[in-house]
Amino acid sequence: MKNYLVKATRNFDDTVEQDEYGANIKRIAGQSVWNCTKERYEFLKLNNAVTLMGIDEVKPIVIEEKPKKATKKASKK
Repeated sequence: MKNYLVKATRNFDDTVEQDEYGANIKRIAGQSVWNCTKERYEFLKLNNAVTLMGIDEVKPIVIEEKPKKATKKASKK
């Protein structure tokens, strides 16, 4: 889940994410802001390539089921 908002602190070619043409995305220091996974953020942080701007909290969607109405069956006698 890509919920980590990061900002590039140095220029680099992002070899993990590509644009619509399949080319590596160029990340520019101070200008490139994007969402990535926690694992990707940690890797880029270790290489001093990004700074964390925020984490979008994703809450699971809860679907409530409506109780079924009891149906009355006509009994034949």
